[in-house]
Amino acid sequence: MRQFRHVAAMLGVLACSDVTSTGNGVIAIQVIVPADAAVEPGDTLILVAQALDKNGDVVNEPVYWRSRDPNLLTMVDSIGLLTTDSLTGAGEVQAYVGSLLSPLIPITVHPPSDTLALVGPDTMTVSDADTASATLDAAVQTLNPPGGVPSTSISYVVFDSLASLGLVHFQGGGMSVRAETGSDGRPLVAVTLRRTNGVVQPDSVIVEVFAFRPSQAAVPGSGQRFIVRFQ
Repeated sequence: MRQFRHVAAMLGVLACSDVTSTGNGVIAIQVIVPADAAVEPGDTLILVAQALDKNGDVVNEPVYWRSRDPNLLTMVDSIGLLTTDSLTGAGEVQAYVGSLLSPLIPITVHPPSDTLALVGPDTMTVSDADTASATLDAAVQTLNPPGGVPSTSISYVVFDSLASLGLVHFQGGGMSVRAETGSDGRPLVAVTLRRTNGVVQPDSVIVEVFAFRPSQAAVPGSGQRFIVRFQ
């Protein structure tokens, strides 16, 4: 079992009822879920739920969980720990206190990325000294037979960032950038590396590429490098 997934972006889901479900006056369940609830087989995910009273205050009442797809997703009752087995697909889980239910929470289990591959040349040459830029998104792909793996985060980093600091930059001005992959395992947006005008221009830079699973573990094959040459 992989380590717990820590997610910064969270969404709140509120379930309300006119019926008091417990002696403590619970009328709503607030569920905190990841903004992108995607996992891979063997991953774990922590979901948080709180019982609320009519004033919106937290009530000291245990909240339990259940899965509508126990073969795909397993919930540990009052802990909010979701675990996945070897299957992939889309499932739903739900929090409850007595007869009060939260909305169904969709969870997607993606096939694991077996590798990050360079699917283009390991050297890219760009012309036009004044406006030279390299579009890198077609150069890499996350793979799992028989095709690409979606919803994987790919990170591009200028390898020798100290030597290249201020000489080149990705869109947005940084020395690194992340992009999510689409259904073919390739980045959904164009990843562009540009030379900075008004400074001594580099002849070439080395770019490292990493891919990350939903658990934030690196995909095998990460750390591959290719060269961008400017003319």
